Amino acid sequence: MPEEWALSLYVPWIWAILYGGKRHENRTWKLGERHIGRRIWLHASLGNGPRQMETERQAMIEMAALDPKTIGAIASPNVPSPSLEWCLAARGLILGSVVVTAVEIHSVSPWFVGPYGFKLSDPVALARPVPARGKQMPWRVPADVLEKLREPTCGLRP
Repeated sequence: MPEEWALSLYVPWIWAILYGGKRHENRTWKLGERHIGRRIWLHASLGNGPRQMETERQAMIEMAALDPKTIGAIASPNVPSPSLEWCLAARGLILGSVVVTAVEIHSVSPWFVGPYGFKLSDPVALARPVPARGKQMPWRVPADVLEKLREPTCGLRP
């Protein structure tokens, strides 16, 4: 079985990727070539408490105001609300996946702030998120977690 990788992010930004049209993940470091063109799991980090979570959530909503797709998603009854409660409950879970198509140093996207932007496509949210321990850099998903991610009730596309 080929190895699979995950990236840990603050929860509001995963919401924006999975539901709100955010197509760049910004980092100060460049993602390795082995990840380009591959699907990567999105893990909600535990690293922010309620106060910092609310700050991140408000920043995401302010950035969303620049992108009409995101504003529509925030108001949609078909997606979970990016409420503080939802964000706090999602910590420590793999919430979905996305394909990393490139690493950019320039973009006109309102979501790009650099210095590196991982260009993302084809977001897939899980119907049933899976608990996992994250790391600060891309990390290999352990076999026991992959097994849970492959269960039909997770809602992952084959």
